[in-house]
Amino acid sequence: MEASVGMSIIRNCLIANIQVELYDSTVLSIQKQILDKIQTSEIKKGVIDLSTVSVMDSYAFQMIADTVRMASYQGATIILAGLQPGVVSAIVDLDFDVTDIQTVRTIEDAMEQLAVFATDDREESDELEEEEEEEETEEVSDEDSIAEQEIPDDDA
Repeated sequence: MEASVGMSIIRNCLIANIQVELYDSTVLSIQKQILDKIQTSEIKKGVIDLSTVSVMDSYAFQMIADTVRMASYQGATIILAGLQPGVVSAIVDLDFDVTDIQTVRTIEDAMEQLAVFATDDREESDELEEEEEEEETEEVSDEDSIAEQEIPDDDA
């Protein structure tokens, strides 16, 4: 039996709310559902809410972390939200490398963080457009000055 995860898309952001015990087969099913949803909906950001998960073994955490990494290969940024203190303690004790995994306390914090990414993307796009406009303006100015130099003066 495949475990189902409550997933919704809010403001083009996937929210995966995990409210089941994380057995090996369950985690694999969750991973597949999340990655399939990213692929079919073409979302670029998401949150995996783990706030109701009080126990997580090393395999389950590794699979969740791998899901985040796999999503990034699909072009999506995924943030883990709501890790319980016991889970965090186990992650630290097991010395997992989580340098590439973003975590926040709540779904709201994750949404704020992801909104920052969207703003940064728009700012970068705006900056590129401004640079292109400046380059076009400079090219036109250069062409005008060249044209002025080539016009012979009939009065001379």
